[in-house]
Amino acid sequence: MVNPHDLVEKWQKLKSSGVRLRDAAQELGTSEAKLLECALGQSVLRLNPDFDAILTQMSEVGPVKAISRNDACVIECIGPYLGFKRVHGPIAILNNLEIDLRVFMNHWAHAYAVKGESGFESCQFFDKAGHAIHKIYATPGSNNEAFDRLCEGFAAGDQDLKHFEPEDVEPHQAPTPTSREELLDAWSMLEDTHDFNLMLRKQKIGRVEAIELAQGEYTERVSSSCIRDTLNWASQGAHKLMFFVGNKGAIQIYSGGIQKVVDARGWLNVLDPSFNLHLKEDLIAKSFLVRKPTKDGDVNSIEVFDERGELIVQCFGVRKPGQQESEAWRSHVSSLV
Repeated sequence: MVNPHDLVEKWQKLKSSGVRLRDAAQELGTSEAKLLECALGQSVLRLNPDFDAILTQMSEVGPVKAISRNDACVIECIGPYLGFKRVHGPIAILNNLEIDLRVFMNHWAHAYAVKGESGFESCQFFDKAGHAIHKIYATPGSNNEAFDRLCEGFAAGDQDLKHFEPEDVEPHQAPTPTSREELLDAWSMLEDTHDFNLMLRKQKIGRVEAIELAQGEYTERVSSSCIRDTLNWASQGAHKLMFFVGNKGAIQIYSGGIQKVVDARGWLNVLDPSFNLHLKEDLIAKSFLVRKPTKDGDVNSIEVFDERGELIVQCFGVRKPGQQESEAWRSHVSSLV
């Protein structure tokens, strides 16, 4: 077992050279939460895992930066943490104009507050293996006193080092005997995009397998440059997009325009005042245009997967419930095929 003191020394060296926490954890063969644990009693405070109460009280802090990610994509939105509520079992939502989240609390296990030079600067949430699910950072517009009060109020009585459980490696859903005809028939009966996951469960087939099986009818394979092409299209023509990015514990959504698209350090980035997106294009293995029937007409999305078949990012054209997609969006996605 690596000595915590040695770990934190190695982390500090990496941090001083500009390496982020997640990358440092990967390089050191540990988890992000394990690195944070090394700084307990110094710059890190363990919080009680009262996640609902923490996220509810976050509304008092004012504008914050909410961050969710997977290995290949990061989404960052700035706004107030307003409207958090449980909706069904472990599922909770936070839905306002600036920050839009779908949260799956059965995957949340650990919470920490991290100090900066002038007080607490972030709350970070992890699964039982110590992998990051969601992070909330103070911004220049945040109420720092309210943030400090929140962190101190939820401080755990136990600040000793924790043991993290091994990661649950869920076997990827293998293709099933579901016939193409059965799948396409069920697909044709969709009335809402939210029914898609239920259809997959009923058909007992994984998402990427279903999309591959439906090629030529409801899906088409497209280039791995599809997100880059779409960002450039949106930024040049003032078109609005929806992005869905996340992991097993949180999905974060952005709806709006795109302004500044840049490449930096191997990442494709959107660097706008209240919205950032970072995509590692070299981790894209498969990309598809996906068409779903709904009461409001067909809804087209771009879905991008990694080599494990895990969803990296989804992109839609912005539309309101009850309205059809814009012709501009339909024309754009058709041009990708």
